[in-house]
Amino acid sequence: MIRLRQKYITTLDDYPVATAWNPADSRLAVALANGGVFLKDLSGFANLTSLTQFKAHQMGCSQVVWLDDTRLATGGHDGKLNIWNTDTSELVSSFVINDDNPKSWIESLVFQPTTQLLAAASGKSVKIFDADLTQQYHFTCHDSTVTGLSFSKNGQKLAAAYYGGVNVYQFINNDFSMEVMPYPISFVSLAMSPNGRFVAAGTQDKCLHFWLLPYTEDEDLEMSGYPKKIQLMAWLSDSKYIFTASQRMIITWEMRSETKSPEGSRPVMLDDHEAPVTALSTQNHGLLTASGDAEGRVIIWNYPKSEYVQTDWEVKGGITSLAWSNDEKKLTATSERGGVEVWDVH
Repeated sequence: MIRLRQKYITTLDDYPVATAWNPADSRLAVALANGGVFLKDLSGFANLTSLTQFKAHQMGCSQVVWLDDTRLATGGHDGKLNIWNTDTSELVSSFVINDDNPKSWIESLVFQPTTQLLAAASGKSVKIFDADLTQQYHFTCHDSTVTGLSFSKNGQKLAAAYYGGVNVYQFINNDFSMEVMPYPISFVSLAMSPNGRFVAAGTQDKCLHFWLLPYTEDEDLEMSGYPKKIQLMAWLSDSKYIFTASQRMIITWEMRSETKSPEGSRPVMLDDHEAPVTALSTQNHGLLTASGDAEGRVIIWNYPKSEYVQTDWEVKGGITSLAWSNDEKKLTATSERGGVEVWDVH
């Protein structure tokens, strides 16, 4: 039985767009639409008054990830990838990701803790940095704006989606290989399975598209019949199930052992939300999934068991982000009215 206990709650004066925990789970970072970042020290209740808010970008903040317990990376609408020392709120480094159009938004920002690689996408450009913030790779071989990035769990593969296909980069011994998986449409969501065997993408025409890796032409799969575009998707940590969200429905697919793919799998619909699902987050190691909707309801699923729990959410407004702590014992949610709440999950 899943149990929840409220650990922290507050209301900010701006719209939260993204949330992240540092590796020690002692600090919570919330990116705000006005370009600010809210930091909260959750190392102990004695520090409940210890919080910081600083301006990370002048034109809005779109992404936030931790590199370690002190350094925080933010992506902005100003086209900058900024690295901050959260002890001092000082700017450590700043990078332009799109050299051809320096002010194009940072569309996607992901950090892979195993390989310590930080990948950022802006326009058609993807740059990858190592733990020392040295640029290791710069990929510009995308036909249009890169709309999503996703690492495999071991960090050896990175998928990049754009109008016209998905590229998969594989990193071995400071070198890389590239697979191009063409598909003549644009994508609104992307997720590589943790084991690096599958890439799933939500398409502009309300379908779910699958590629099996290594890629073989004409072996990709497509699932149709979704009511709206699949804006959100997330894999369970064992790579056996994928959660996809379309309107108020969460639809799961199983990777069948017989076909080593979702081929032949029947979708399971989880219809307990009464409003469109707006946030989705799975644990990195465990098997719990959190979903939030436009009316502020948050549900934690223990799938495929028939077990879930609804949070006692005290701050109103649609959910804008969900994030599990690294030890997976805490969950945070933010709402469009500035709400931030953290629960202990047992």
